[in-house]
Amino acid sequence: MLKVSNLRYKRRDFVLEIPSLHIGPGESVALIGHNGSGKTTFMECLLGLLPFEGHISLFGQTVEKGMKSILSQVSYSMQNPDDQLFCSTIKEDILFAPQNFKLEELPETILSRVTSQVNVSSFLDRPPYELSFGEKKNCALAVALATNPSFLILDEPFAMLDNRQKEKTLKTLLSLSDKSILTSGHEWDFMARLTKRMIVFKAGKLVFDGNIENLKDEKLLDSWGL
Repeated sequence: MLKVSNLRYKRRDFVLEIPSLHIGPGESVALIGHNGSGKTTFMECLLGLLPFEGHISLFGQTVEKGMKSILSQVSYSMQNPDDQLFCSTIKEDILFAPQNFKLEELPETILSRVTSQVNVSSFLDRPPYELSFGEKKNCALAVALATNPSFLILDEPFAMLDNRQKEKTLKTLLSLSDKSILTSGHEWDFMARLTKRMIVFKAGKLVFDGNIENLKDEKLLDSWGL
């Protein structure tokens, strides 16, 4: 589903270099690393939001040339929900992408499907600025699910949430077993419950890709500063 080869992105004194990375259909993967390690940069490259060297393909289409044709199959939930919620109401935010992609699914069907996945029914007619950070984070996830994507890219979905909110988010993500999910973050315990495959970035380099059981070497984690 996702294939990356010889990816390179340079910005001033930062360089992201990923020789090879694959994610299969229905696979859930956690991406961890310190702030500045390249996690968000990598996600933005996958979406064609940043210029890069190398090759990225999603669903058999190259991101460099064919991103427009696969946009409805990929959704990105940003770290800060205020960057994602911009309409007058949450309902309008949820329906914005499906309407712009001219999807055939009826608005009522979209809202029914999304609210069954994420509990945002009570927020539909409210403006984003009235909601708490945790409520907005939940609504941003609902927005990401509105097009019924096959691939979810989630940047720090657990960040700045209390444990109760993290548990709710984890429960939602675990229910999406039919989707491929790439999740970045620092919440080791929650991400380990979401997936067994961990990818570690350090200073723009992929330093580990494998089962979490092989990552529990304290000396190894210490060497990466994790």
